[in-house]
Amino acid sequence: MALSKPIPKDITEELFRYRLEQAEEEVKLAKRLLKEGFIRNAAGKAFQAWKELLGAYIVKHYEDLKGFYSEEKLKKLALLVPTTKMKEISNKLAQVGERELTAWTDKALSLHRFQYNGPDPDLALSDYRSEEEAREDIEILIGEIERRVRELRKG
Repeated sequence: MALSKPIPKDITEELFRYRLEQAEEEVKLAKRLLKEGFIRNAAGKAFQAWKELLGAYIVKHYEDLKGFYSEEKLKKLALLVPTTKMKEISNKLAQVGERELTAWTDKALSLHRFQYNGPDPDLALSDYRSEEEAREDIEILIGEIERRVRELRKG
């Protein structure tokens, strides 16, 4: 399992591959947790997989993103992919050609909230009324992550 490997500290093809491997491993865990009925935990793993994938996109578009961030800031974003910056990062990636990432990031962040708050029939603390609603989005998101990982591996 690749989850125990240390993250490469330089912005290289190695970091790009690392992020893709991590995304794949998180998806595997999300699927297993879904199968076992741990929906909130699966939501967290699906979110983490998207976060890893977003890191791969930062590396892929590193040179293009230098127009928005200093070298120091961009490297930090690529290595950490802070949750609080995911919307901003997705918006910048949209400006360099990855337009669909913003909607997928919103879905991942909704699942992140669900992980902590669970379902909420009033939708005050969560974007999901039930675990079944969340399960559907988890399955959709992990399917998209798998598709994108395959696409990114092809080059």
